[in-house]
Amino acid sequence: MSLHTKKHIAYFKRCLGVLPTSFESEDSNKLAVLYFSLTGLDLLGALQSSFSEKDRADFIRWIYAHAVETDKYYGFRGSMVYKDTGVYDPPNLGATCFALQSLITLGDSLDGVRKKKLMRYVVDCQRKDGSFAPILDLVTGLPFGEEDSRYCMIAATIRKVVNWQGTEYDIDIDRLCEYVRSIKAFDGGLSMGRMCESHAGLTFCGLDSLKLVARLDRRDWKDTIDFLVHRQVSYNKYNQRELEENPYGDAEDNGGFNGRLNKYADTCYVFWTINSLALLDEERLIGVNEAKDFLLTQTQNEMMGGFNKTNDSDDNYPDPLHSFLGLATLSILGFDGLDGLNSELVITERAYKKWAEIRSDKE
Repeated sequence: MSLHTKKHIAYFKRCLGVLPTSFESEDSNKLAVLYFSLTGLDLLGALQSSFSEKDRADFIRWIYAHAVETDKYYGFRGSMVYKDTGVYDPPNLGATCFALQSLITLGDSLDGVRKKKLMRYVVDCQRKDGSFAPILDLVTGLPFGEEDSRYCMIAATIRKVVNWQGTEYDIDIDRLCEYVRSIKAFDGGLSMGRMCESHAGLTFCGLDSLKLVARLDRRDWKDTIDFLVHRQVSYNKYNQRELEENPYGDAEDNGGFNGRLNKYADTCYVFWTINSLALLDEERLIGVNEAKDFLLTQTQNEMMGGFNKTNDSDDNYPDPLHSFLGLATLSILGFDGLDGLNSELVITERAYKKWAEIRSDKE
């Protein structure tokens, strides 16, 4: 099992230049592409060698150009596509989180971030039930958007990154924690919202939300650990019938993870599941070598670099999200040649240590 390091480096550098035509639909999410690519290069230990100090400073200036500031609020848009479109150009929590994580990775001090206005925006995005909306309606000033537990993690990440101490106002942590516990399904997994289907990705979002606000107690999540462990796909002589009768059964998925019951294995679900277990200090409960084998032999793109979403024959192209998550998972599992991953902020240990130094200097 080998990692095609040079090809992965070339792939992420290509994503930071001109995206392929097939990714034109992602033009509104450029800060997300930047985050995945920069952090992927950092995991490979290639960020500093790939770009000069001037290049990295240019990246920082480009990120700050996406800032949206009003008299009351501050945050980041996902792309310049929406700039100056009035009510269609509010700060977005997701884009703001990607911007902050990328700035940390590039070594920025975050002095250019209007932290007070930013946290006021995050606080106002919290709904009465403790969940968060992705944006505020700039006309009504009310939280706007779908109920999605991912924004709980995003809000908590923003709060931790800016090292907010609750001065003047803060998110309601008790209501946040109550909401996260309320979206736990009967099988231990967490979901998009109350009474919805459990999902490995959303399980990570819920657990990390609690971790980020120092409210994650592993003793409360034993059934969740069971749900996560059983996401790893394994077909053998003892469940041959399941393989034959399940339309989603594929023996080549062995070692991979699915996000929900009776689904194909997917690169991103390997990450969501294993990183969830890492938050609970239980990542070694799964078949480690089998997981590595799935990533390196089934979804690693040997021609272009990066990782594909699945091993399906029609899924021929890597994308920045799955490429980053594939490397991040291998990092968690201790694969040689990769920097460590901070499971909480989902940045490299190198970037995390630099951020911690900056934070300490300002305290």
